[in-house]
Amino acid sequence: MNRLILITCILSIAFAKTFGQYTVYQDTKGHVLTRFDQYASQTDGPRHNEVLYQGSPFLTYPVWQAGKVRLDESGQVLVCELAYNLVTNEVLCRFPDDLAVKIVTPSAFTINDIEFIRQPNKSIAVKQRLYLTILHQGPTKLLASYSKQAKPAYGNNTGYDKDLAVKGYYQDYTKYYIQKGDASPEFISLSKNSLVSVLYEQSEQIAAKISNKELTPDIVAKTLLYYDTLMATTRANKSPLRYEPIFAQLLRDKITYPNRAWNQGIYGRVYIGFEVTEQGSVKNVQILSPGNDGIGFTDMVRNAFNYVPDLNPSLRGQYALPVTFTYTNVKEKADPHVPVNQLPTERLGDRTLLEEFIVPSTVNKPVITSREVWGYYK
Repeated sequence: MNRLILITCILSIAFAKTFGQYTVYQDTKGHVLTRFDQYASQTDGPRHNEVLYQGSPFLTYPVWQAGKVRLDESGQVLVCELAYNLVTNEVLCRFPDDLAVKIVTPSAFTINDIEFIRQPNKSIAVKQRLYLTILHQGPTKLLASYSKQAKPAYGNNTGYDKDLAVKGYYQDYTKYYIQKGDASPEFISLSKNSLVSVLYEQSEQIAAKISNKELTPDIVAKTLLYYDTLMATTRANKSPLRYEPIFAQLLRDKITYPNRAWNQGIYGRVYIGFEVTEQGSVKNVQILSPGNDGIGFTDMVRNAFNYVPDLNPSLRGQYALPVTFTYTNVKEKADPHVPVNQLPTERLGDRTLLEEFIVPSTVNKPVITSREVWGYYK
């Protein structure tokens, strides 16, 4: 058997319910291996085995690296040794004056010159904590998260000597996200369709720019530079609020086509008025267009504004946003039914009219009579 020496790191942390202490080390051929104790109950008493896996559950080798942690967003940056377990998604820390291993949940940490930032659970709709690192910096960022999973090895296809009895290996995974400004990161796969969907504001230009269906992080980063250039021009010619990332993301996430309108082939337009105060809070929210009770358009738009967070105070002012629900039945015609009714100018008052937000619905079902709803002013 090859002599297994070089660097050894022993961590007394539970690997799984049936595993105890484990050791990460490197053999004389430079292979990183993880050996841990496995316990099983037998009729004649507990049985103990040593199990060997190719690779390591940690981000780095050696496992412990000089690093820094910030325990909360306003807290002090602390210098310590760090180990990042990608299987359990745990950050392990030990300080110079206390070598006891502590599991911490920092708002940010840096290990091996890579900075990771913890995302709020609600921002990516996950229950567990998620740490992301920036691959491309700019108004629109490309982020990544890393993880590992232990996999069994079938046969002896690990490339190791047979007498090492490697039972499995650690599979690496990377997920990618796009973050527009301070909005929540949005997951993407490395595909043209996924990227165009997230960069929907400039979908036609982005689709024309990308020739490959499958992408690389480098191609995505270059595309984001192009997207930011397009968005800078768009914002310069229109109200900054309409394309403010947090506000735009909320509209897209919270306003969907109501079921009743979808089932009955109904389309329409809703105008909602609101004010952004000097502190950035949103108040004086009111529906400006005639009601369409029972259809769902008005309720959908009004309820969405219950979730608008505080915005940048520089956006203060009074606004009116048209939300347009369009309906397309491909069995009837390829073009959408677009509402024609618009709010009279005198009903806008002193509000700035924003570019409309479009909520499309496309169906393929037996033709029914499509109709627009508008209602009457009270």
